[in-house]
Amino acid sequence: MTTTLGVAAALIGAILGLRFKVLILIPAFVMSSTAVLGIGVAHGTSPWSVLTTAIFVMIALQTGYVAGIVIHSIVTQASARKQQSGSIATIQRR
Repeated sequence: MTTTLGVAAALIGAILGLRFKVLILIPAFVMSSTAVLGIGVAHGTSPWSVLTTAIFVMIALQTGYVAGIVIHSIVTQASARKQQSGSIATIQRR
């Protein structure tokens, strides 16, 4: 269960990193902690297990967010280089 939640949190974090600023992590932490607490209570796991799972999910969310920012930066730079090289070729043709 912990691995599945961690992978899902990392993917959600990457999506958030592509689209939003860092302040989106605050509501994401609240929502993920609530979800982990609800799942832990539904499964009847120990409070320490729920706490460690919540911490793991928060770390995965942050890691995914950073990965999303890095991916967005790489794509933006590649797009800018492509546009810049296209405008240089247009200027040279004139």
